[in-house]
Amino acid sequence: MNWNLFSPFIVHKNDFIESHKHWQAIAETRMPDVHAKRRSEWAAGRVALEEAFKTQGVYVDLGLAEFEGYQQLKSHPEWRFSISHTSDYAAALILPVTLSHGLGLDIESMAREVSAGVQERSYHAGDNKTLSPLELWCAKEAVYKSLPGPIQQKIWLNSIQVGQGSFSIQGHEDWFGHWARQAHTELVIIMAQAHQR
Repeated sequence: MNWNLFSPFIVHKNDFIESHKHWQAIAETRMPDVHAKRRSEWAAGRVALEEAFKTQGVYVDLGLAEFEGYQQLKSHPEWRFSISHTSDYAAALILPVTLSHGLGLDIESMAREVSAGVQERSYHAGDNKTLSPLELWCAKEAVYKSLPGPIQQKIWLNSIQVGQGSFSIQGHEDWFGHWARQAHTELVIIMAQAHQR
């Protein structure tokens, strides 16, 4: 997979202010009980997704769109997508469905700490030992997002074996895939693409 052809669209919280305000208003209506910070992150994710679609010449009003799970729109079943956000950034990645069975993206601030408890609970003996705890966490999150819902419900992150640019799922050997890290000055960005044998 040539990830350079399909890079995530990254949005800083100060980008696309008018679009962000639009999505912020929708978030306040749809999620009144959710903390304002989380609503803002959700809104930024929708801005990133709209902009990612535009890079492929696809114009969609996500406010009217029906989502098919977490990876597709009913109006554009030919595309898969994944969204991720932090307090300052949001990102969206889209890919034609013909290239994979699933798509996952995770971004985290490079300053984020991964606790020893989280590392222990998500550890797999076959994990790539050259990755930092944050890189490994992001890779596992991206891989998890790339899997279909029924598989997600049956596993935990310690079922995911992250290798050198590839992954496998313990107990679900028919699922496998590839992952890559994209360079960024402030973020760890990991993209994953799942396949089924």
